[in-house]
Amino acid sequence: MGWQARITLVAWIGLLCVVSYLPARAQTEDIALDEREFHERFDEHGRVSGDVVMGVMIGRKTDGERDDAALADLAPRRTADVAVLRLPPRAQDAEHAKKRLFCVRINSKDGRFEAENTYSVADGVISPSGPFPYMGRHEPIVTALRAVSLVKVGQCGDRADAVIPSTWGGDDIALGSSALHVFVNSAGNPTVAVMGSGPEFIACNDIADASTLKYTASCVLPFDKLQAHAEDGVVRLELLVTRSLGEESFDVMIVLPKVTR
Repeated sequence: MGWQARITLVAWIGLLCVVSYLPARAQTEDIALDEREFHERFDEHGRVSGDVVMGVMIGRKTDGERDDAALADLAPRRTADVAVLRLPPRAQDAEHAKKRLFCVRINSKDGRFEAENTYSVADGVISPSGPFPYMGRHEPIVTALRAVSLVKVGQCGDRADAVIPSTWGGDDIALGSSALHVFVNSAGNPTVAVMGSGPEFIACNDIADASTLKYTASCVLPFDKLQAHAEDGVVRLELLVTRSLGEESFDVMIVLPKVTR
């Protein structure tokens, strides 16, 4: 075999290794990327967002005191994988869908990184054996940035209401000492979160800084209070944002994980 043929053979072997590696990380026992490509964007110039709810995550309790260091977007992490503890059964998914689809979004607070991808989940799976795997090229950057994840029922682009609280893959979560962290793009305006039909509410904290483009408020909600307002494991959360022309209301349906004491 000539040297040119050997170089060609080595190149083909390398290409096959790369191609076989990418799907291997995308496929787990329960979860797989539902698209041919992983959609993400990273650049030096941040972008604003028109969405209101940017992240719904499981984080530490703060006992009502403001503690930005305890927020889920600042949690130390070695991976950009996004994990959930519980998924809704098919009855709460789109009834006519052929597959159980979930949209996973990642956004950095400064607006420099964003990813939005649809994953398929095996039918009947409630507690996944692994996370929604990050398949992009910027994992070291994502793990270093202040960032949040948002997991919604249905395909990306659908107007889905149900949100599943998430964590960064590899986190050791003890729900008894955790709370729901909701990250809101309120443009610095006062925001409160109303659980269920009310009247109980929790004031959200302003966490805006000079680099903020994606979300400006954090709402830390104890799971025991959320469970008290839940129906069939789902709680309605109403976010009230006070703007100069009046108050705006945004509803989010949260699929709660099971809390063990």
